[in-house]
Amino acid sequence: MDLPALARENLGQAIPKVKNFSDATSQFMDDVRDSYELSFDSAPATGAAANEFRSIDIIVDRPCVTVRTNTYHYAQP
Repeated sequence: MDLPALARENLGQAIPKVKNFSDATSQFMDDVRDSYELSFDSAPATGAAANEFRSIDIIVDRPCVTVRTNTYHYAQP
């Protein structure tokens, strides 16, 4: 797995071939300056739904924003 793919899978961001670490750090800091964290508690999974991956859809009705999120969660009993 290459670095950009690994970063995407972990909700991160890869900046390949960085020549100026200061610029890269500034880019990361700008990215996280305005951020939100959402969480939820789901009901325990039972029966056939237990121990399965479930999809998560995040819908944002706001122009000019970038949303990075997991697209699934693991349902546990």
